[in-house]
Amino acid sequence: MIDFDGHECRPGTLLWIRPGQVHRYAPEAGMQARLVLFTPDFPSPSAARGLVDDPHGPAHWQLSGPDRAELALHTDLIAAAHAVHERQSATELLRHLLTALLLRIALLPGPERGPAPAGAAELLARFRAALEETYADHRSVAAHAAALNTTPKTLTRACRQGAGMSAKAVIDARVALEAKRLLVHTDLSAAAIGRRLGFTEAANFGKFFTRATGQSPGDFRRGPSVTAAGPE
Repeated sequence: MIDFDGHECRPGTLLWIRPGQVHRYAPEAGMQARLVLFTPDFPSPSAARGLVDDPHGPAHWQLSGPDRAELALHTDLIAAAHAVHERQSATELLRHLLTALLLRIALLPGPERGPAPAGAAELLARFRAALEETYADHRSVAAHAAALNTTPKTLTRACRQGAGMSAKAVIDARVALEAKRLLVHTDLSAAAIGRRLGFTEAANFGKFFTRATGQSPGDFRRGPSVTAAGPE
């Protein structure tokens, strides 16, 4: 589970967990995996920045054929270089191998959704970037559209073409995701979380969360525990 979305894992599965995302593995599954952890400063600054920085990019691939073989080779090389690094400095070697791995992952196909027109894709990207800074301030499509120098209708059309949902749904999904993160990763009360997310009344936050997730904040918090990704 990555940010509360379940992903089936079997041989050849690749998971990409970004900083700040919460994740959980089913302990009864007895899963074996190779983990590649790195800090924001370790790969080359220009290496696959879209893959590293895009919080809305793919999180799961089921690899087969050449993709699976090549990704396995990349991680084998990193593991071997890491063993060398424990005996003598191989920092630059590790840096270049990680860069190659990231660039190879960036070549993998994304979700099977038709590409949005260039203008719509650019508007959606700007909207999502702005939303990361303002989702706790307001949830008005009109206000977001005005800040982006467009109309609510145009913004909603761009969201439907690029994300498969309305602009209002994109906003609500981002707020609900942050609420989930805070519920499982902090001791803040539901009322305090609601205030942090811009709800003046705890009841309004409760209604919003229940409508968005199908559970009350309390029921969600009592669910299975999750782990938050660090700065890697």
